Amino acid sequence: MAEQVHWKHTWPCAEVLGQFIAGNSALFRDRHALELGAGATGVCGLVAAKVGAVSVVFTDHPGLAQAFSILEKNIAKNGVSERCKVQGLDWNNPELETLARVDVVIASDVFYEPTVFEPLVNTIDKLLTKFPKANVFFAYQNRDDWSIAELLIARKLGCSLIRTIEHDSYTIQLGSIYRISMADEDVFAGIEGGGSCSRLVFLNAKAEPLGEFPGSGTNLFLNGLELTANQIAAWVRDSKEKLGIKGPLRSLGMGLSGAEDPAMNEKLVNYLLTNHGDVTEKAHLVSDSVACIGASFKNGGVVLIAGTGSACRMLTETGEEHQVGGWGHMIGDSGSAYWIANRGIRLLFDVDDGVVTPVGSVETLRKLVLEYFNITDKVQVLDYFYNQFSKSNVARLTERMAAVADDPVIAQLFFDGGFELGKHVAAISAHMSEAMLKNVPIVMVGSVFKSWNLLKPGFIEAVKTLAKRRIEAATLHQLSETNAFGAAAIAAAKEAQQDLPFVHQPIIFDTIELL
Repeated sequence: MAEQVHWKHTWPCAEVLGQFIAGNSALFRDRHALELGAGATGVCGLVAAKVGAVSVVFTDHPGLAQAFSILEKNIAKNGVSERCKVQGLDWNNPELETLARVDVVIASDVFYEPTVFEPLVNTIDKLLTKFPKANVFFAYQNRDDWSIAELLIARKLGCSLIRTIEHDSYTIQLGSIYRISMADEDVFAGIEGGGSCSRLVFLNAKAEPLGEFPGSGTNLFLNGLELTANQIAAWVRDSKEKLGIKGPLRSLGMGLSGAEDPAMNEKLVNYLLTNHGDVTEKAHLVSDSVACIGASFKNGGVVLIAGTGSACRMLTETGEEHQVGGWGHMIGDSGSAYWIANRGIRLLFDVDDGVVTPVGSVETLRKLVLEYFNITDKVQVLDYFYNQFSKSNVARLTERMAAVADDPVIAQLFFDGGFELGKHVAAISAHMSEAMLKNVPIVMVGSVFKSWNLLKPGFIEAVKTLAKRRIEAATLHQLSETNAFGAAAIAAAKEAQQDLPFVHQPIIFDTIELL
């Protein structure tokens, strides 16, 4: 091996593995890294140092003095000498005594010919024996139908394909190697993804929590398909590493804001599994509202959302999804905080124009609107709908209105809001089973339900008079678990045929008889 000249070149695998390291910097930041077969360039080790590794040990055959000399210069030019060390490592006789700590091993195109396979796998085996919590990431350029599967199995090592990169002149596989333990258990995970923040939970087959991690926003429409999938993969990898989880998850459920298009959801899942195969064996994506049902009810139910916007979703006992509303303030959102506030403001214009006769005086409403927007005439409110529009700002007016809902005009606006929300449930009842119609479980989500006593009369009237099929009763709940549990449960059931027996304990806050 000392006579080989592969070390003189930078091979395509180095770019692929380097990009992976840069895109998953959390796996390397504050970690101790070791590169196998660093050669004269040490590209991957340098990337690890640049993204924040505490130390990087660059290794190659002890006889490659010229390569080591060049490598030392490369390290110095990149300004990371104080954190990097170059040392020889003979795969035929790996001496690891000088290594005090290794958290992650990186190896670019080291499986270049079959004669090195066994000594290299032996070296990896010894590294993972001494440092059992370490992760190994490698890039391999296909040159023949070679395989290291038997060598790995014999040493109780597992291997996961992260992704395959097809190029006109070559094919590269990016993967991970890890120690398999008989004590390893199936692990499931779920994500509650919002526009500004998200949450990731890990569960075992008994639905016992193994860990929970906060994250940034994961809105599919805001961030796009590939960015969202890459962000999720990096987040799950880092969290798995912190929990000491080796190998892919059994399943990953995602309940993401903006995941309303089944075709787009399927594309994201396919992209995730194709480009991040080490993360999970199976994946399933639903909207955050459907995940909410999974977190609240074991055998299906309804979620009715009325915050800034509004939407209604149903999950049947057999896992079918149905939806009503949720199309945004330009098309729908009826019954939401924005809808109630907007309707109140419009009422002022309609009354002053003489096209509507209100149920009472609008002067209390007028005073409230002028004070809230700090204006002296209703016409000035147009500036808040055109030049400086903020849906959430308009929606917050509804909370002020609720405080003076003894006013007949404002009370009617809340009645109408409740009626609109009831229409959502009435419409979606067309898909309910006979069993669900007897007592519909509904989880109510959103700030508007703080004024439930004002909404309730209109809600009941709409459900009673407009339901596609007769609903006998409804039990209304508040969410007690994170939607991430629901996402995990749905994915485990649909993709891994695993029933996660966590206890669904939504808080009951009202029961309505509708006969």
